[in-house]
Amino acid sequence: RLMDGMPQMNSAGDPAMAERPRAILWVVVSFAASVICATIVLVLLGSGTQGTVEALRATARLSFLLFWPAYAGGLFRRFGFAPFGWLTARRREFGLGFASAHLVHVGLIVWFFHIATHQTLSTKTVLFDGIGIGWVYLLAVLSLDNLRRSLAPWIWRALCNTGLEYVALVFFSDFLVFPLAHGTAFSLSYFPFPVLLLTATCMRWTAGVYGLFRENVRASNVPSSRLAQRLPGRSL
Repeated sequence: RLMDGMPQMNSAGDPAMAERPRAILWVVVSFAASVICATIVLVLLGSGTQGTVEALRATARLSFLLFWPAYAGGLFRRFGFAPFGWLTARRREFGLGFASAHLVHVGLIVWFFHIATHQTLSTKTVLFDGIGIGWVYLLAVLSLDNLRRSLAPWIWRALCNTGLEYVALVFFSDFLVFPLAHGTAFSLSYFPFPVLLLTATCMRWTAGVYGLFRENVRASNVPSSRLAQRLPGRSL
């Protein structure tokens, strides 16, 4: 899950106080890295259309590198990939870092529309990406302990999984579908990103379907188990 994690207790017994400095550090470092990345590109290529487009591409890649561990981190524990266990333990930090770094990307989008001389993207594309941005910061807000605890667990899981999958879909569209559909420049340097995304998505959905299957099997066995307890001398 994007913003989920297992907080550690501090000496006062408050998990929120124990994890707060660590989360703040991830937020600050991620934001600073994105600012530096965008600044380098804009200094080299200028703040016009070309430089802004390249800065958008660079910050999108950086944001994805923070999003992917938050999106796929839980899989390493579920499939027993012990060497990558630290990714599972840091899913919340990666998620918050992604939300922080992505602020720079959002700022560049606003700047791009400010300097653009004509409408370069369709309203449908703007709406599609805008909903994804909304999901990013909704999940970031809901990661706050008080808000998260105020939600029923199934509501939190539903919101988290829906938001994660939608953001993943936006990344996949921006990295692969949009360039191919519109005949814009598609660099092979983008190729690893959709591959990583598709791999994680397939594993997440496979694990989800398998989990539902196990729950259904377990639920279907409950009545038989209870009946067997009532009739100890017979096997069902």
